[in-house]
Amino acid sequence: MKINGENDTLTIEESLIVIVFYSNRSDPGNGFLLEFSSSGENPDPKINFKVKHFSEPNGTIEYPSSEWNEGGEINNIYVVGFSKTIKIPEIYSTVIDWKHGIFQSSTTDSCVYDSLIVYEPLDDGWKPRAWFPNQTDCEPFVTVPPEKELLAIQHHSFIAIFKPLSNEYSNDVTRFSFSYDNQRIPDSACGGSLEPLEAVFGQISYRVERPYANNEHCNWTVQVPQAQTILFSLILTGLEECCDRIFVYSHNNSAESSFQLT
Repeated sequence: MKINGENDTLTIEESLIVIVFYSNRSDPGNGFLLEFSSSGENPDPKINFKVKHFSEPNGTIEYPSSEWNEGGEINNIYVVGFSKTIKIPEIYSTVIDWKHGIFQSSTTDSCVYDSLIVYEPLDDGWKPRAWFPNQTDCEPFVTVPPEKELLAIQHHSFIAIFKPLSNEYSNDVTRFSFSYDNQRIPDSACGGSLEPLEAVFGQISYRVERPYANNEHCNWTVQVPQAQTILFSLILTGLEECCDRIFVYSHNNSAESSFQLT
């Protein structure tokens, strides 16, 4: 769902939202100020989102880990976001190496497993690039072996979502581990994870009245756990009208259901 014009508004009935700012290769504009406010009560408060954002040019993501406060409950959904500001117009791929994965089946359905999906942002949504386990024999466990250069994502941005079905493992057992590498050096924050908000109002301010770079892909995650809906209002924007845009998605929104605000 695209929000582009100054004073545009958009309402989404979700409590976890992903914001993506996109700029193309042509002349950049200035930044933007996007405010949001929540209302109502979350109809499904049993689901907890655990969100982390990374902006270092390389790193390793694994579960469980101290970043997730070790292991978690089975009603948690773990969301990892990566994005970074760029300095030069050329694009480098973000390379993901798969290190280890062990996925357990459901106690009620042996063909349903823990799941991890890695998404890459597109102009009109999020494209799944890798999902685990990628093949099953309806056995109690599926092990995914290491694989170098599993993915080469053309944008310097991705999101990974992990949904465990069981917490029978101890915190000493690594459920999955993968590394990412991007050679650019960030010069300022591009995206991030906003802490779960107890208040009903917040805002994302990015390079307001200052130029941004070409070919940017930034993502922010916003969650207001107690809210049923979140209203977004683009208060101020200097975006290049023809090509640069901001998309707002619920965490389960697909590319086919996206639309443009006019």
